[in-house]
Amino acid sequence: MKEVGSADLGAMLTTVRQGLVAPARLYLVAGTSHLAEGWRGRVPSLELAGETGATALAAAVREASAALELAVVWESPADVIPLPAGWAERARPVPPEVGGVGGGRP
Repeated sequence: MKEVGSADLGAMLTTVRQGLVAPARLYLVAGTSHLAEGWRGRVPSLELAGETGATALAAAVREASAALELAVVWESPADVIPLPAGWAERARPVPPEVGGVGGGRP
């Protein structure tokens, strides 16, 4: 697998969106959020998380990452630390310039 840039992230978000039949919330975690904000040029892998029980989303991410040959780590900070109350409401949408998807929902 190759390192991932913002164009790759945009392609991933577009492909995931096309593979879903129902809306789902995808979170960009750690370095992936830095990539989306333009704070980093590349990351070794996309770090992503979804809402609890988002099996269709996880499957769409797996299929998209395989098709695009992108390394993905599916892990939420909630898997390792308790998250503060209200964290989901404070999550920001993906910037519109990242693959033109904006809105925080793939």
